Amino acid sequence: RDHVRLRAMMAINASGWRADKDESFAVELRAFVGNARTIDVDNVGKSVLDGLKGKCFPDDRQVVDLHVTKAIDRERPRLEIVVRRLVDSAT
Repeated sequence: RDHVRLRAMMAINASGWRADKDESFAVELRAFVGNARTIDVDNVGKSVLDGLKGKCFPDDRQVVDLHVTKAIDRERPRLEIVVRRLVDSAT
């Protein structure tokens, strides 16, 4: 969680990303682990959203679309995160 928060802060600062408390977001998480037993896919989602809360978006309740996948990559374990701002179709 702390590592996710630190990396998110670095990416946010570099991009100038700003989020409003009234916006909604979609998050895609791709976890590449060293072996299948490393982590449960539901725990990936919870941990990452907790780490992004207050940095990428004010509250993780603003995430209305979440996709989490897990795959094995023994050579290069990593976590890929994509956050998209959702545009209100009524505007």
